[in-house]
Amino acid sequence: MNPRLGEVTQRVLVVCGTDDRLIPSKDEAGRLARRLPRCSTTMVEGGSHAMLMESQVDLMQVYTVRLSLFFRHVLLVRVRVWEP
Repeated sequence: MNPRLGEVTQRVLVVCGTDDRLIPSKDEAGRLARRLPRCSTTMVEGGSHAMLMESQVDLMQVYTVRLSLFFRHVLLVRVRVWEP
């Protein structure tokens, strides 16, 4: 599957914790960001390998922040393109 990562056309958000002691999530997030053409990464400070089950991690908040940044970028680009 790894050789085909560059073929993925959908936007991808990789979320990883900075305190993952099971696998090197930060390294893997960087590798995926380099291989996937439309990939964004977010690192959750203090998040472990099971961060989605931890009470201090709110995945919806992480997603909402990233989504708002995306739409802000899209709007800025479109305003520049549409200017007469």
